[in-house]
Amino acid sequence: MGDQHSEVAAQRLVQAISTLHQQATKSTERAAANAWLESFEQNAVAWQVCLDLLQGMGQPYPALLYAAHTLRNKIRTQTQSLPPGALPALRDSLADCINRHSAELQPVSLQLCIAMSALVLHWTEWEDVLQYLGRRLTASNMLLLLEYLPQEPSDPVYGKILSGSSAYEWEAQSQYRVRPWSHEVIAWLAQVKLEEWAPSASQAQCRQLNCFAAWVRLGALFEAEMPHLDQLIGLAFQFTTSENEDEFQAGSSAVLDILEYSAEDLHLRLMDVMLQIPLAATQAATSRDMDRAERLCMVFTQFCDYNVSTLGSPSDLGNKLRNGLLQAALIPADLDAEPTSGAPVAVGPLATCQYLAEHLQTPLKRNTETSGDMLGPEETRAFFLQLLHGLLTNLQPIQQQEQEQANASPLREACKDALAAVCQLLGPETFLHTVLQPVGGLTDPAASVNPKVLQATLIAVVAASEVISGSIEGAEGADGPEDETAAQGIANTILQLLLVLSSKSSSLGQYAAGIQLVELEVMQTLAPALMHNLAATGGQAQDLMNFVLNKTGQLLQGPQADMVVSMSAARAIVQVCEVAETHNMPMPVSTLDGLLQLIQQATTSDVEQELAVALALCLSCIPVNPPASPNREHYVSGLLQGLPASLQQLAPQHSAQLSSEQAASVNAAAAIGLQHARTLMMFMQSWRDSQKCHDQSLNPAAQAFVSCWPLVKQALLSHVTAITVKDRIASCCAAAIRVHLPCSLPVLPGMLQAAAGAVATGNSSAHLWTTPLAAAIDQLEGQQLDHMSRALLEALSIIDKSAPAQSLVDRAGGDTNPDFAISVLNLTVVVARNAIKLQAGSGASSSLPLLDSGLYRAAACAACNHKDVASSSLTCMSSILEASSSSSFQGGGQLVYRAGQAIVQGLLAALLAVSALARVHKVCNVIVEMTGLSYPGGQAPDSCIAGWLHTSIQQLPPGLVEAQEQVRFASECSTLVQSIVAERKQSMYAGSPGTANNSTLHCSTVFRHLKKCIREFAECHQHNMV
Repeated sequence: MGDQHSEVAAQRLVQAISTLHQQATKSTERAAANAWLESFEQNAVAWQVCLDLLQGMGQPYPALLYAAHTLRNKIRTQTQSLPPGALPALRDSLADCINRHSAELQPVSLQLCIAMSALVLHWTEWEDVLQYLGRRLTASNMLLLLEYLPQEPSDPVYGKILSGSSAYEWEAQSQYRVRPWSHEVIAWLAQVKLEEWAPSASQAQCRQLNCFAAWVRLGALFEAEMPHLDQLIGLAFQFTTSENEDEFQAGSSAVLDILEYSAEDLHLRLMDVMLQIPLAATQAATSRDMDRAERLCMVFTQFCDYNVSTLGSPSDLGNKLRNGLLQAALIPADLDAEPTSGAPVAVGPLATCQYLAEHLQTPLKRNTETSGDMLGPEETRAFFLQLLHGLLTNLQPIQQQEQEQANASPLREACKDALAAVCQLLGPETFLHTVLQPVGGLTDPAASVNPKVLQATLIAVVAASEVISGSIEGAEGADGPEDETAAQGIANTILQLLLVLSSKSSSLGQYAAGIQLVELEVMQTLAPALMHNLAATGGQAQDLMNFVLNKTGQLLQGPQADMVVSMSAARAIVQVCEVAETHNMPMPVSTLDGLLQLIQQATTSDVEQELAVALALCLSCIPVNPPASPNREHYVSGLLQGLPASLQQLAPQHSAQLSSEQAASVNAAAAIGLQHARTLMMFMQSWRDSQKCHDQSLNPAAQAFVSCWPLVKQALLSHVTAITVKDRIASCCAAAIRVHLPCSLPVLPGMLQAAAGAVATGNSSAHLWTTPLAAAIDQLEGQQLDHMSRALLEALSIIDKSAPAQSLVDRAGGDTNPDFAISVLNLTVVVARNAIKLQAGSGASSSLPLLDSGLYRAAACAACNHKDVASSSLTCMSSILEASSSSSFQGGGQLVYRAGQAIVQGLLAALLAVSALARVHKVCNVIVEMTGLSYPGGQAPDSCIAGWLHTSIQQLPPGLVEAQEQVRFASECSTLVQSIVAERKQSMYAGSPGTANNSTLHCSTVFRHLKKCIREFAECHQHNMV
């Protein structure tokens, strides 16, 4: 078997492989075996040991597979280390091994074939490759080798072998070394005797086609005429229509490769056989083999894609190709039929519809604009109309059972995309005329209509809604009277469609529910464009608004009403109201009354909230002081009429008498009322801002909420009040403070106290209660701030001293309660950004609540595994440092100096945490901002930072960062920080304020060097997490 050393190594190899494959092996033994194998693979003795194992008898399969795999890798990467005289012997041994294992151990033979392919590419002096391999290998192994020789190697055992530059190198070598052999290989493939191959001739022919496809992808078909080519192409097309699934897959894959990697003259020779593919697809669909039909459609559309010039020509071939495309696209989906044998119904000609959607505009679109050797405009239009009629027919059965047959959805979407492309090419006028023609009688409410056809028509209108909407909205910026008239005509057509549909609901029978959904989709997609057009051109915008309101009322109250229908109807109203608000269209009292009535009749809170948004949009359009304007307060009171009563019932003195069912009902009513209040406040504020109006009386919703504060305060004290209600109270407090501060001032101390108490609990709602505090800090100014500063600082102090906030000085606290940590850190950012104002208003000469401890919290949380907590902590550091750098803020330098060591420790921990690379930029920002501060005693910033850095890195846990690396990183960072301080001083001497240079420094070369240094440190130690 070889010398004694090789025998010992072979025995050790088999033993190591066995150790790895035994489940009972200890982890230490497994690690030792793996380490030995890694060392063995790099050893020169591995060549002979692997060959000996593969040529021996009775070796276990895992050892044989490992030996073949090792040989493959060594040939690919270490052939140059072998003496030239060793290559022929290696080649002969490989050939013997391939034949030895071909029958019973195909994965082993596969590895060896890939190894032989690598040897062929690397040993360029080997000239008689095909002749030698043909003599030494069996036909089946020769076929397997030829399949892998021209392509990037991969195998089913180990997956992809090469990637990146190695894969490109293999491809380049294959093109140079192997492609000239195409003629000989094609001839061999066509003439080889199939009866020699096991286990069956069919399987052998499939492998024959797979090998042929590999050489086609190499570019074999771009060579000169080959005598045996037609035989293999004929076999591929024969298998494309085969009933055998393996033959069909091999044949269709080979045909796709032939189409992609061959010249156009070959395509023309294939035209007759390709035109038979749509018929085969139709037959497959008729037999309910939809997967096969889709695959055949893919083959045909690929052929069309590579022959677009023929597709767009007026020739006989062009006509045949277009007819084939139509035939493939219009295969009936047949979704109404029951699936056989429990198999799911497939999606049909999905590939063709997708092709039509993506490629209709090339080259057929330019045929509508030019003539000559291309298809004329009228012929092109006729083709599109024929396609449109077919697509509408194909859509009809899809929606019928869409709920039961989920596979219908992809085909419907593909058809819709194709319809949108057809609409773009035909134009919306012609498209709508064609689409609406089959249903008939849309202008006559009394005329009957086929529900299935109507459903398909509506789906088509929805599909082309983007194109139609663009044409409708184009009236405002039309190029001339003709364009404007056309746009208005399209708008009137759609409006007429919507109006007449309402009168036909009684005749739709079992299709009523499905058509309602599509009708609502039409409303949602086109009603906003209609409103835009009618508002811009002075049309019947109010008629459309009334239709949408009436239709929504019918749907909400009708027997077919459900959650999906109700929400769709409510959202349609919101979309129309958004357009009305954009055009500042005042709504009459009837519209506002209708909306209020719908809200009061809504059966679900979600629908009620959507409709409340619509009412808020309409209220925001009411002019400021017209004599006959609707009373805004009236509708606010109507929308919020149940809020005071529900809050009163939640008060402790009343809630004790409520049963659990009653308490749930009261809580639900209070939650909805509070949501309405916030919605009205925010929309009215948006309108006031857009109108540049400063009249604080224009937000009656805020006044209504503030007037309920005594009841709100009692509800907060009740144990019956649901968390949802308390959360919405927090949102309303924040909204009231932001939109109507003067009105909120009398109750603001109570709001702040309630907010501070809720945040201090650290529960799941704490983050919502920070928003009123942030709103008060942002909004209070001047005398208002002077009057409220004590209450505000007391509230912040309660949070600062709370146990949950104190727990954040430990990294574990941020990971345990991330929502609370983020909310406290973000509130600290708000305090920092308003620090000068708060300090001046309070008269404090020291740091403010949350700021001093905020640096320690941020430093600890910077190392959290939770990425959002870490990001918020670094932002918090930057905000505090920015505030401290201002000369107007007292004690800023001392504040940062006291926490300097903790800050630097936190930054280092952030670079050693999970996802550290995402934190690098913010860490650099913090360091730059630390260089702009004035530290006590006139100490230089670079000296302070360097000292903190050296101390912090030495305090890291042992083994985390090597001592030599600690010294290198700390020294390099200190040098770069010194350069940043020097640049900052130079900028100050030039006349720029020091704190204004942060953005400039971030663009400087030294900052980029600092960022590079920190990034490399994080990358090097990203697995050594603290």
